[in-house]
Amino acid sequence: MDKGKTGKDPIAVASGRLGAFISHSRHDGLAVTAVARAKAAGRFLEQARAEAEVRGEQLSPAELERRAGMLRRAHFARMALKSVISRAKKTKTVGGQSDGLEEVATNHRDQLAS
Repeated sequence: MDKGKTGKDPIAVASGRLGAFISHSRHDGLAVTAVARAKAAGRFLEQARAEAEVRGEQLSPAELERRAGMLRRAHFARMALKSVISRAKKTKTVGGQSDGLEEVATNHRDQLAS
């Protein structure tokens, strides 16, 4: 079966899309993902708490929440950067010239590994 440009089976994609529409018509999206969102928030809070403990800091609940929020933002920014680099590797150039993203990836390898 031809998987087209995306490399995904078009029947599986269409079937998945149909299932998502049906699920969203029957259930509140916030309720469906509440447990996963709570676990993710807990993970960032725990990471902020652990980093503060290593530094010997006593954080107020508000500061702990703020730092957890920053860790969450850093996580999603890191994923976005990895996505940009991945897409750039597929094309290699922008307008016939190197886009420089591989150099960025090399310079920030330690941040991407986190």
